Formats: sequence, structure tokens, C-alpha cells
Amino acid sequence: MEIPFSQEIAEEYSKGTLPVTNNDFWKEKFGKLYEKIERGAGK
Repeated sequence: MEIPFSQEIAEEYSKGTLPVTNNDFWKEKFGKLYEKIERGAGK
């Protein structure tokens, strides 16, 4: 998964906030990535 440059993400990150905290789009993307990792790990 590639995360493009985003002013919004950069501003949140500079405050110590993860992109998934306030953004449903990234919450879904990272959730799907996590599920793929779990399947790959055999869990």
C-alpha cells in the first residue's frame, strides 16, 4: 500500500495523531491491510 503525500495527513502526524484516528478512508485502508497481514501470518 502506498500513502501519497497529503497535507491533511502531514498536519495530523505533526500533532502526533495517526491518519486512522480522524479519517474513515484511511481507517478502512489500514484495516484491510491488517486483515491481509493476519491471513498471511496464518492467524
